[in-house]
Amino acid sequence: GVLALVRRPALLALLLLLVVLPFAAELLVSLRRPIFYDRTLIWTTVPLFLMLGAGVAWACSVQGRSLLSGAGTLFATAGVALLLVGNVQSLRSYYADFHKEEWREAAGWLAERVGPNDLLLFNATWVQIPFDYYFGQLGLDVEKRGAPADLFDAGVLEPKMTEADIPRLQQTVQGFDCVWLVYSHDWYTDPDKIVPRVLRREFTNRQAQYFNALQVQLYESRTGPRCPNN
Repeated sequence: GVLALVRRPALLALLLLLVVLPFAAELLVSLRRPIFYDRTLIWTTVPLFLMLGAGVAWACSVQGRSLLSGAGTLFATAGVALLLVGNVQSLRSYYADFHKEEWREAAGWLAERVGPNDLLLFNATWVQIPFDYYFGQLGLDVEKRGAPADLFDAGVLEPKMTEADIPRLQQTVQGFDCVWLVYSHDWYTDPDKIVPRVLRREFTNRQAQYFNALQVQLYESRTGPRCPNN
């Protein structure tokens, strides 16, 4: 693609910029807040495929074949075949190996066990959005709170849990006999595992149910009635 567009430097510079700059910018921003994610970068495949298309067209042209080698047609064919094999492998990996975060499964599992006087506690408050999408369809009215802050209250989507937030967390869970901790993305929002550590001081950790990219931990009051268990 670069060879094909070398005589059109403005177009070449634009395509290279549209491919390279978004990756570099998201990596830099991610030093402060992690946003480096395939869904935000998928549009960069458009300029990439334009460059690939220009390269394939050039390699298959008379000029391209003559500049590549005496066996230019074979070289161009092998290049196109390699490109196709790479994309087929990517499609196979995308459809066969990708596993979604299991919010539907977690919401269904919790709906069968949570009581009306229980507390649902989210450490990564923004994940309450996909959870509520499925849990809200079940028509259950359950108290939901976040640690260190409730959804949107902190002014950022991913507030980090700190030692200074412990008193608020203790006050939040006070008075509940059963606390269900929906624990996800803790590598960023709770890297020191403060939330489960505090809950273990106040409650008995009775159960942990694991789903893809999250887990649900049940904490039971040491003085109140027993919580449902699986």
